[in-house]
Amino acid sequence: MNLETLVDKRIWESIEQSYKAGSYSSAIKDAMHFLSDLIREKSGLEGDGVALIGNAFGGKSPKLKVNKMQTESEQNVQKGIEQLLRGLYQAIRNPRSHGKTKDPKSDADAIILFINYLITIIGASRGVFSPEDFLLRVFDPDFYANKKYGQLLTKEIPTKKRFDIFVTALRKKSDGDPAKLYYFFSTLYAKLSDDEQNEIRQIISDDLKIATSDEEIIAMIRILPVSCWQLYDEVARLRIENKLLMSIKEGKYHPSYDSCYGGLLGTCTVHILSSFSMMSELELMILEKLYSSNESEEEYILRYFFDYMPEIISEPSGSFEVFVNQRLEDGDVRYRDALFRLQDKGFMKWVDVFGPTLAVFKELLPGTPSQDSDDLPF
Repeated sequence: MNLETLVDKRIWESIEQSYKAGSYSSAIKDAMHFLSDLIREKSGLEGDGVALIGNAFGGKSPKLKVNKMQTESEQNVQKGIEQLLRGLYQAIRNPRSHGKTKDPKSDADAIILFINYLITIIGASRGVFSPEDFLLRVFDPDFYANKKYGQLLTKEIPTKKRFDIFVTALRKKSDGDPAKLYYFFSTLYAKLSDDEQNEIRQIISDDLKIATSDEEIIAMIRILPVSCWQLYDEVARLRIENKLLMSIKEGKYHPSYDSCYGGLLGTCTVHILSSFSMMSELELMILEKLYSSNESEEEYILRYFFDYMPEIISEPSGSFEVFVNQRLEDGDVRYRDALFRLQDKGFMKWVDVFGPTLAVFKELLPGTPSQDSDDLPF
């Protein structure tokens, strides 16, 4: 009998060396080792022996199902396969692992063929975890943007599949909402090993070096914690930070149309402020737009950046203080409300600079012109 032609190619590769050397007991152990690895891979479980079998095939909702388990007969088959596998470990694997056994070729052939039969069944078994179905839930429009939801979702991923799921989802990142994907990617990233995290950061670094799509760049900026930004390759970070600054330069917001026309990519800068390298350039760009006398550019900064001014400017400069005080004296409620938001966030020292002017603030009377018709986007 030519065993090589009768068994799964993977089994033969596992046992070939021992089998051809005539070490038939070792060949049996090699086949059992392959069986254990297959069950761990399919189920996502750790462990070994009868404990592994019980966790993978036992219980009312086993990790691996050899059939639909809807009828009594199907349930009995599931239990029978579990018992056969338990028997293999107890009667075949364990004695050969704990003592000296010399098996003849005929016994090895019979046992390995039986293991091959069970591997065929296991290979066709349906695991609880399906990568395809799982990814549909990651990119579900109804994904709940919540830390707990992200934790519950990533908990379902078998340990050995976490990295592959991360990479596969990363390639689809532009298909989802970055604000939602953050709760998935950041939680899963924390579960990866140090080496896997390094590899993920290198993948993103390489993508950032060549990315041209705003959607793709926005996703890569937002899906991981801000602490990761400084860990990407410097050449990738500087390239993207420059693109963000150029986007801010073009940024305009028209309140009447509730529309940002130009500069959408630049708004993502606020998500990496604490790790942003080109902070002095960012400060100059923001002040330039704020002082531009172009109301849509001023609105852009007010809407997307003013709430982060204490992080961009450690303390108000003389020119900035004069500018904001003048807006308050003119009764501009946008600046009053913006300062109150900063106050609510605890930036009291920063807001106190404008305290005297805020104390006597009087709102601009309705009907006062505030929009230059030449600045309309259409």
